[in-house]
Amino acid sequence: MSKLLKSKFLLGVFVLAIVFVGVAVVSDSASAQACTITKTLRVGSKGDEVKCLQAAVGVSADGSFGPITKAAVQTWQTSKGLVADGIFGAKSRAAFSGGTVSTGTSTGALCPNGMTLASNCATSPTPAATVTLCPNGMTLASNCATSPTGAAVPTTGSVTVSLASDNPAAGTLLIDNTTGVMQNAAPVAKFVFSNGTGAEVKVNTVKLTRKGIAADGDINNLFLYEGTTKVAELSSVATKVFAFNNSSGLFSIPANSSKAIWVGINMAVATSGPTSIGFAIDSASDVVVSSGTTVGGSFPVKSNEFLTAFITDLGYIDLTSTTTFPATLDPKPEAQEVWRFTATANSQKMTLKRIVMTLVGTTSPGDIQDLTLSVGG
Repeated sequence: MSKLLKSKFLLGVFVLAIVFVGVAVVSDSASAQACTITKTLRVGSKGDEVKCLQAAVGVSADGSFGPITKAAVQTWQTSKGLVADGIFGAKSRAAFSGGTVSTGTSTGALCPNGMTLASNCATSPTPAATVTLCPNGMTLASNCATSPTGAAVPTTGSVTVSLASDNPAAGTLLIDNTTGVMQNAAPVAKFVFSNGTGAEVKVNTVKLTRKGIAADGDINNLFLYEGTTKVAELSSVATKVFAFNNSSGLFSIPANSSKAIWVGINMAVATSGPTSIGFAIDSASDVVVSSGTTVGGSFPVKSNEFLTAFITDLGYIDLTSTTTFPATLDPKPEAQEVWRFTATANSQKMTLKRIVMTLVGTTSPGDIQDLTLSVGG
């Protein structure tokens, strides 16, 4: 519903038509006896221990931890009942060497507020609802908005919504209406969706009500992000209510787990300020989940409000001269160029920290190894 602006860094569609052999996971018992892994391995790691890991998970042992190795490690971690994050850490090493891996709740695991689960709530409330007080007089939500790593969300039979402990602090949104650019996907709110059921649920609808002194037209676009991954773009606006809808699910929450979703905003360059902007999930009916699961929480769940400020030298990057080639690729040669573009900084010295490319075609991300970005040719 909004036009693309210069400040939008979500890049590219590039097309590849290549075929590689898929990844297969093999038994790691023999490899574990033949070699030892003593350190954490992740994308970018190199050396003999990477070769050891690659041999164990059934990929080419070239000693370079790339996307193919990560995909194979994730499959292996799933088979071992571990979190499939593709990072071969302490728990993965223990499983690799035949040791015991603990995946249960640890009383020493820290909540986002810096307290342990045990010290916040020595015994789970009964029922474990966000409005029920823990023995220390605090609510479960205010003590630990999201469960510590490895800790399961208590079974409540519902999905609860709360404000994340690291919800963005009130600040300023910058707009340059002389060049038509603004901060791109500036974080303005962060919510935690906790699934207290024994099955995965999909969140199909999220409605945010605009707060503050502003107009609906002052907002160019809104986005939902999980970490660095954009999961949704604004679907509709109707009198202060900004809706995200997807009948197939905006995002999924595993059983007895939680997911943090943050809201990014693009302000309209024609905004006449000053204005103040904030968002809230006003009621349980503003969140629709699959299978008719009940939604609970202490509503409204409201973010902080942000002021707008107008400047005339907001830095931005122009992407031009995009070229896609060649038409077909031979999968055997290495270091083949598939795409190039020119990035030009305007008004300020700019740092390009992250580029997201969308792969289009019949190949899968796991078929691509060591995709690199070269600067200057």
